[in-house]
Amino acid sequence: MIAIVGVVAQNHETIRVSWETTFDGNSDLELCTVEYQQAGSMDWVIATTEADGTLFSYDITGLMPYTEYLVRLMCNNEIGDSNSVIAGPERTGQFSKFKLLNQE
Repeated sequence: MIAIVGVVAQNHETIRVSWETTFDGNSDLELCTVEYQQAGSMDWVIATTEADGTLFSYDITGLMPYTEYLVRLMCNNEIGDSNSVIAGPERTGQFSKFKLLNQE
């Protein structure tokens, strides 16, 4: 079994999801599937099916700025598949564009 311990926006297009193992049957996590859903949508989008379960985090990239997302995580090991857990919503940051001024 797994638990999501963090869903944190890193910038305007990236959310980091972090997890921990609550019970693994003495078998390390192998691969995790990370999915996300834009708030208000019914569709889940697969971010990856090959997140390394032993790293305990994954960055979802290419998201829309200043948008809320839910995150769903499922992992597996030699024993079988974990439960599916959902966390969020988390809002990505706002896109900001800086203009450099040439001072002469």
